[in-house]
Amino acid sequence: MSEKIKSVLTDLMSAIQAGKIYTTSHPRYKDFIEKAYSSLQNILKTQKELAIGILDEEIASENEIFFDLSQKLKPLILYLQERNIQRITFYSGLRHNELSQFISFLLTPPSELPADTSGALIRWGIRNIKTGKIKAPSSSPKEMKSPENLSQYYENSLYFISRYAQSILKGENIDYMDLKFNTLNFIENFVGQYHQLLNLERKSENEIFDHMLNVCILTMHISSRSGSEREDVLELGIAALFHDIGKMSLPAEDLPNQSKVTRNKSQIQKNHPVLGAKVLLNYKESLGVLPAVVAFEHHLRYDLKESSHLSFPYPPHAVSQIVSLCNTYDHQASPRSPRHFNPPDQIYRFMSKEKGEQFHPQLIQNFFQIIGVWPLGTLVSLSDGRTAVVRGINEEDIFSPKVEVISSPEGKKFIDLSQTKDIRVERALNPRGEGKKYTHLL
Repeated sequence: MSEKIKSVLTDLMSAIQAGKIYTTSHPRYKDFIEKAYSSLQNILKTQKELAIGILDEEIASENEIFFDLSQKLKPLILYLQERNIQRITFYSGLRHNELSQFISFLLTPPSELPADTSGALIRWGIRNIKTGKIKAPSSSPKEMKSPENLSQYYENSLYFISRYAQSILKGENIDYMDLKFNTLNFIENFVGQYHQLLNLERKSENEIFDHMLNVCILTMHISSRSGSEREDVLELGIAALFHDIGKMSLPAEDLPNQSKVTRNKSQIQKNHPVLGAKVLLNYKESLGVLPAVVAFEHHLRYDLKESSHLSFPYPPHAVSQIVSLCNTYDHQASPRSPRHFNPPDQIYRFMSKEKGEQFHPQLIQNFFQIIGVWPLGTLVSLSDGRTAVVRGINEEDIFSPKVEVISSPEGKKFIDLSQTKDIRVERALNPRGEGKKYTHLL
């Protein structure tokens, strides 16, 4: 029975991943649903129900915790936790269309799901599947807290990035569907919220994972807003995700002494595009060649200056140039300490000086039309003394965003600064410094 339950769990995870990657009418998706349904029926034809629960960070069923599947099932565990689901019970009357509807239900973004998932399932016509919380006895492992905010989603995402990166560096096989599934989750959870992510309290000890995720999110936001199809956005996101993997090619603990560590770190910093491309070329069969191209080119200049090391200088790939923009922006915008803060308008001026030189002139113009001088979520001080948060970007006037005033005694108020000549953004406030007293109003 244990092996049958393991098949159900892995097939359910694959069906959810396929639902994210393909449309629900796609033949591949239907194949995964069929396989999951067959696995469930293999159990339900001999018993009335099958209950699956999440205990701590493990999946359990039939009084057995599947520790050996913890890594493989991590995407499923976090996916259910993000939807506040700790228990799923399948009943013997389960029909094929109910399972398909249930997977569609799980594909709903967490923010759109009701608190009462069981009641919602009935409204969806699903009567032989129930969800809820685990009522564990006191002797059971402690109940896993469901992720309730952006910070937890971000930490979960960093876990996956570290796992993928370490597997690639070790030359291990990676599950491409799992990678695509989690990258699609990045789109669902983070795209359009880049600036809010910068204000999160970081738990990660490795800043490179933060940076890789931020550049991935920013790249997908730019490409999606530029009109790219979802599959193309996903492909760009995966390429951006591994752009700096060359910096991780030589762990410091493998080096014999500190002076050599410093020396090699400097060398890795200089050569990381080549190192990253070499690593990623080993995965061209599964990932394609684009991630290797982006890793190699993301520091190449648009004007090809400083490219004497290339035998045949050539313009960088368009995707590499987009990642280059996002890479530079994140390096400038990410806080290195609570006190460190680069105002967005200062970053805009810094990067604009490289228009037509380091950066493609049309791409950098498009970048700031989407991001704005004052990005979404930026805490700003207005010229009339009030404090506001940026809620919208005006592409025709990137210096004049749509803001929500949050410090007025009259309450919150929305203002489109492009429609008024009397008020403008004076400066950005550091949310970890002088703006901290306002962050609870965001």
